[in-house]
Amino acid sequence: MLASSGYEDKAVNLWHMNSWTLSKVIAIPEKVNAVVFSPDSQFIAVAANDIFPRIWNRNGEFQYAHVDNDGPRNSITSLAFSPDSTLLVSGTRDVERCLQVWDTKTKKLKRGIGAICYK
Repeated sequence: MLASSGYEDKAVNLWHMNSWTLSKVIAIPEKVNAVVFSPDSQFIAVAANDIFPRIWNRNGEFQYAHVDNDGPRNSITSLAFSPDSTLLVSGTRDVERCLQVWDTKTKKLKRGIGAICYK
């Protein structure tokens, strides 16, 4: 079992919970805003101070970044997986696209939602 922590040092630390030893440090190009494990514990999503969520496997190996020109225009500040791990929702301060729903299978943006945001 692993736990993760993100800091302004542009890194995510993966820890072994039983021994509290550091397993891996993942370098991130920007300040880390959010880190979340998928419900199936297979993936880690990271939101940095840019506009695309990145996905690593539980061993800390980079898998992909969600990239879409119709995605958010402001930094992602929060992340959540769907219970079946097939969707990743990211939240920003972008009034037009406050929430983005990403398909983890196709790695594409499914929908941007903006009506519930306030600036």
